[in-house]
Amino acid sequence: MRFENSSGGAIGARFAWHEAFNSDVSGIDIREIANSSGVQFSAKGGDGKTMDHCDKGKIQQIIHTIKHQNKSAWAWGMLAYAPEGSENISLLRSILLDFAFKAVQSEKLNPYLSAQCGHLAFIAIADAAIEANTGRRYRRLRSDMAKLLKCSVDDYLKNWSKIFFKMKDALKDLDAIALPPVADVVWLIIDKANGEPMACEDLQAAMKTPAVAA
Repeated sequence: MRFENSSGGAIGARFAWHEAFNSDVSGIDIREIANSSGVQFSAKGGDGKTMDHCDKGKIQQIIHTIKHQNKSAWAWGMLAYAPEGSENISLLRSILLDFAFKAVQSEKLNPYLSAQCGHLAFIAIADAAIEANTGRRYRRLRSDMAKLLKCSVDDYLKNWSKIFFKMKDALKDLDAIALPPVADVVWLIIDKANGEPMACEDLQAAMKTPAVAA
């Protein structure tokens, strides 16, 4: 089942991911995140701020944990949701290109040896990111896709269309891996601000980076 990209948790996670790497802000406004997710929240700390500087670091830490657990999901989040320039774009595209290739690789098709598959993957990455950010379907004309691949429209429909949409759908499905851990931390920060007794322990457990084998 496709992860519900328009849910409150997903909306809050996307916003938090962006703000965690936004150099224009020193701290994330938890009230703004909660309200954008459809939850009314007005708790403030003793200094009157809705989230201190450390909470921005907590979001960055869970994203670092995602990087250790699933590099493709991390790359997707950094490309789709973080501000431009937050990470090396060539690195992100390389990781996602490999992911897209593996999504369509079969006994009959080796995308690593196909220039057309490379073109399709880069278009799929760009289009999937647009859809993830806007929440709306983004469609290119078949004739435009054929021009990009330097083939006829019939050739595109017969040989490449299904491959393209399989790549794009696989990329969009990375939301289901990348966003839930961030959404969990957002709500644990809210619980902590509201004085929930177990929130601190749960927050520490959620952000624990797994050991990497030597």
